[in-house]
Amino acid sequence: MLLRKNQIPDHTVSNRVTHQMSNRGLRAPCEVTVQVHNGTVTLSGSVQYVYQKQSAVQAARSVEGAHTIIDPMQVIARAKRWD
Repeated sequence: MLLRKNQIPDHTVSNRVTHQMSNRGLRAPCEVTVQVHNGTVTLSGSVQYVYQKQSAVQAARSVEGAHTIIDPMQVIARAKRWD
C-alpha cells in the first residue's frame, strides 16, 4: 500500500479509534468493529443505546487520519438479567 505524504496508516487509525472508544466506555456488551481503508472508518456491530452509537462516531471523528466515518451500527437493547 502506498501512502501519500503525511498520510497515517490505516492500522494506526484503527488502533486510535479503538482506543478512543474504549476511553469513552464503549466495551462489552457493545460489539463494535472498526475497519479502516484509506482513511475511511467503518463502525459496524451493535450497541445498547443511541448515545453509545453517537459516542463511537465522535470517537472516530476525533482521530487524526479518519477522513470519512461510516456507521451502520445497530442499536439493540439487551434484556436485563435478574439473577
